Amino acid sequence: MSLIKFALFILTVCSASGNDIDRGAIKNVIVGQMAIHRGQSNSAFRHTLLRHLSFNYPHHWFTVVAYPEAHGFSQHALYALRAVFIFRQYGRNVVVAWTSKSKSAQNAHTQYQFYMATLNEITNKGAQPRTSALLALNYLRRQNLQMALVMVVRSQHLVNIAKSGAWTQWTNRFNHFVAQKKCYWFGCSIWKSQLVLMF
Repeated sequence: MSLIKFALFILTVCSASGNDIDRGAIKNVIVGQMAIHRGQSNSAFRHTLLRHLSFNYPHHWFTVVAYPEAHGFSQHALYALRAVFIFRQYGRNVVVAWTSKSKSAQNAHTQYQFYMATLNEITNKGAQPRTSALLALNYLRRQNLQMALVMVVRSQHLVNIAKSGAWTQWTNRFNHFVAQKKCYWFGCSIWKSQLVLMF
């Protein structure tokens, strides 16, 4: 079975606001866990890493994504305020975002409403994840929301997320994918992208 290959575009948005975890320190922790558990599947490793981070950083909620090594810039894009990324190490890529447990924000229903509005904002406005992620980010900024993570993944399969707390919204079934029509000389097809938000 061949690996699903993702491509990645990243913009790290630097801000002192709410950024109370040292990126260098937590990155070292994550890389250490990747080395120890290199034999685990991506699905299992998400939960292993989430448990480890939740134990060592008890004042924060986390979102963890682990997936096959990325290549290029056309199938995966993310913008992050509070996150770290480790690419092409120990056979996987890992994205970890966080938010403080003391943060006051919308309840899960309000988050879901923002999520669905964001989906509507990016649907059928270009098939490139980079375009979709930027549209999503700009929409959420207009709502005065500072997002820990905005991510769009184009894939034939669902990307499963491990999370703590009620701060993350993502597409977890195909009928909530963002449909983008893409046409070539031999015909048209529907590209489906998955949106991940951490508030």
